[in-house]
Amino acid sequence: MTSRLDRLFILLETGTNAVTKRAAAQQLGEAQRLHPHDLHHLLARVSTLLKSPQWDTRVSAAHAVQAILAQVPPWDPESIKKEASADELEVTKRKTPPARLNLKSFDMGRVLARSSHLTGSEGSEYDLTISEGEQLSLPNQQEKLAAKLGFHPRLMGVDTADLFTVEDLTPMVQMTQVNTIPVDETLNQPGGLSRREMNRAKRKVLYTFELLFITNTFPLNAGSKCSASSELVSGVPDGTGCWPDSVVDWPLEPFAESLCQDLFSQKWEVRHGAATALRELIRLHGKGLDRFGDFVSDQVVAPVRETCAQALGSLFLLMPGGQDAKDTNGVFHGILSIVLKLLGHDEWEARHGALLALKYLLAVRDDLLDEILPRVFPAIIQGLSDPVDDVGAAAASALIPVAYALPRLLKSAELEAIVIRLWQLLKEQDDLAAACNSFMGLLAAILSLPAAHACLTPQPLSQDSNNTHKK
Repeated sequence: MTSRLDRLFILLETGTNAVTKRAAAQQLGEAQRLHPHDLHHLLARVSTLLKSPQWDTRVSAAHAVQAILAQVPPWDPESIKKEASADELEVTKRKTPPARLNLKSFDMGRVLARSSHLTGSEGSEYDLTISEGEQLSLPNQQEKLAAKLGFHPRLMGVDTADLFTVEDLTPMVQMTQVNTIPVDETLNQPGGLSRREMNRAKRKVLYTFELLFITNTFPLNAGSKCSASSELVSGVPDGTGCWPDSVVDWPLEPFAESLCQDLFSQKWEVRHGAATALRELIRLHGKGLDRFGDFVSDQVVAPVRETCAQALGSLFLLMPGGQDAKDTNGVFHGILSIVLKLLGHDEWEARHGALLALKYLLAVRDDLLDEILPRVFPAIIQGLSDPVDDVGAAAASALIPVAYALPRLLKSAELEAIVIRLWQLLKEQDDLAAACNSFMGLLAAILSLPAAHACLTPQPLSQDSNNTHKK
């Protein structure tokens, strides 16, 4: 017998329309409000829907994450003053290595050069090897192999028993001695690991991480409540809607770490679901290798890059910046420098993703336009001249939200260069090309400003009128 909570998750996955799924997501948020101790249990079940191959299911799961996290109190722990001598602090710094990435030492060029591309699929659907932890009986292996070969008995009229038997699927165990190589020695080799070895190692690490994450954070029994030890590890709000004093670490950190791991999945659906949930997590509780894109109406639609850019925009909104802000670690300018480095990459997907990030950066931090726009303007102008139309369209869309500030922050020659380039792009493009929407939108936004008329030289509407004027 299914419970009311189970029916909500069923509606979230198999609802007939978006309204029904959105209502189920809101009901899950209400369940979190009434039962705050079920926080990690709800997030664990929603996490499985974030990896669904169905677009509507992933979007509905993101709505559920938003509704659940909206009922979670913000994490605002009080700092504990600990007196220690200068010698003890120095010894602690020496013994404790940095556990997280540092923007100063982060090399984007090395990541793009040595990492595997994130495409539409990891290819596991064509791989006959069984992942670790998965056990299939021999009859199930026969059915799986027949389906992959395209031999469906009811459609092909072929009995798979005549093609391969159980003995063919029985592995031959050979006792061989494997010579292992230390990790440091492997990484120092000129060629490094091959793509196949890197993907195999990545799948094993992700499987181990997910197993430890579920075991240590979420209850094994879906209907049981969290035990006292589990609450101390993961942390759940109490009956008053506040975090208990026993919780010393950010309770949502395991969930955030799991989403960050999914951002590097080979399946684009998993990356999209993780980025969507991470965007909601950063927006509610927050203080570039993707190469997959759909082409709809001759315009690239990169759901993963677009959603990651939105999540990065939510992060930019929370970051301190400017001369008066206390950005002691230089996080804001460090991320901005990495985004600008992506614009100089040879592959157009990296440039497209960087311009999407700049679009949301300029849109959410209008208080820093005087500082940011002169710095990113040369890169955006170069993006307008990119040989790939979709990159040029992304560059134009990045300036549309801040078009009102262009006459004030740019020189007359720079503003006129944008207008002339847009006219050239509209002349080169077909009238029905999807990239024309962004070019025309930016051109209309600039020409509609009264302050821009004083900076622009009148342009002829057509080549014929220009020739007539010369005669």
